Amino acid sequence: MRKGQKLKTVDQLYSENQEVLLEAGYTKDIFEANMKTIMKENNVRTSKAWKIFKHKTDFTDKTVIGAENMVQGIKTLSKEDYKAFRKEVVGWKEKIDYSKFSYDEDQNKYKYENAKGDSFMFTLVTGPYGSQYWSWEKI
Repeated sequence: MRKGQKLKTVDQLYSENQEVLLEAGYTKDIFEANMKTIMKENNVRTSKAWKIFKHKTDFTDKTVIGAENMVQGIKTLSKEDYKAFRKEVVGWKEKIDYSKFSYDEDQNKYKYENAKGDSFMFTLVTGPYGSQYWSWEKI
């Protein structure tokens, strides 16, 4: 946090986002309880708790959450795979655009279209000993 920048309180966050929160079914009491629980369980301040809270499926598309989890899985499992993903799929100098992911429920696969217009299909592969990893192919 920058010097002089103030932390927003839970009340301020509720006031600023009241319309969206009410539409999602969060009264002020329910929102405060959720935020306090997140802050306590994750040992974080209000700003980080707000980021966690906003990432619920009430506010973030399930496809985006799934794609973020997939990319994090690639990144966590292997630095080499993540580098290949960044280079081959996204483009080395490009930023990952999670809105470009789509999910095919029939095939249980994610599809990504990069800035060049190339499309890739991602598959979760289960290895012979039960380990799982993501693979992709250009389509």
